Amino acid sequence: MDIKGIGKRISEHRKKRSLTQGELGNLIGKSVRMIQKYELGEVTPSLEVIEEISNVLDVDVNELLGVSFTANKLHNFSDVELIDELRRRALERRENDGN
Repeated sequence: MDIKGIGKRISEHRKKRSLTQGELGNLIGKSVRMIQKYELGEVTPSLEVIEEISNVLDVDVNELLGVSFTANKLHNFSDVELIDELRRRALERRENDGN
């Protein structure tokens, strides 16, 4: 998973909504420092936190994750299968980055 990319997209969408880091943090129950860590790629938000952020920022979870699927592929995945596929790809990337 592209941690820095996720943070960058959170930051971009937060700014589009004219929210400060503190305001976003208050809306999802996280500190300003934690939002900063997410945006800087120092900490990876859990899928649950990413979902909360996506709801507040009114953006698709896949957009925050940087995942793009064609319409046909997306319809072939159930929610559980999509999460499993994202986890598999993240693990694959971690393994490839280690080589």
